[in-house]
Amino acid sequence: MAKPRRANRPEPNNVPVCTLDPATLEYRGRLQEMGERMQKAYDSTVVALSGAAMGLSLTFYKDVAGPHPCCKDLLLRAWIFWGFSILFILISYFTSINALSKAVDQVDADETENLGGTFDRLTKILSIAGGVFLMLGIIYFTVFVAANFK
Repeated sequence: MAKPRRANRPEPNNVPVCTLDPATLEYRGRLQEMGERMQKAYDSTVVALSGAAMGLSLTFYKDVAGPHPCCKDLLLRAWIFWGFSILFILISYFTSINALSKAVDQVDADETENLGGTFDRLTKILSIAGGVFLMLGIIYFTVFVAANFK
């Protein structure tokens, strides 16, 4: 993609005017739109993860595993991994908002290198960690279920 160029427009009455060319304005608008969509997606993801994982595991623990299940530490580990997964997702939600805001500022300043900066890299790391911890929780819960299935 070609680097967008700024249009030269005067600023009347010392009021800042957006001096971006139309292609850059469109790109900036897409960045802002992505931010809004990400907010909705992360909210839904956090609710789904916390509700489904904890609800399913509590139901199994209470109704299926019986009064004295074995290997309770496996279930505790699954809950811990899910808790960290949710924490990482929440933090990545925060960093993604900051990355998008920084990217918009960079586009406004005619900078197209490393859009989002450190926040963008941190968001990617946290998203991967959230997925890994979610899977580890699923693995531990699966082993707990296998050990207690009657």
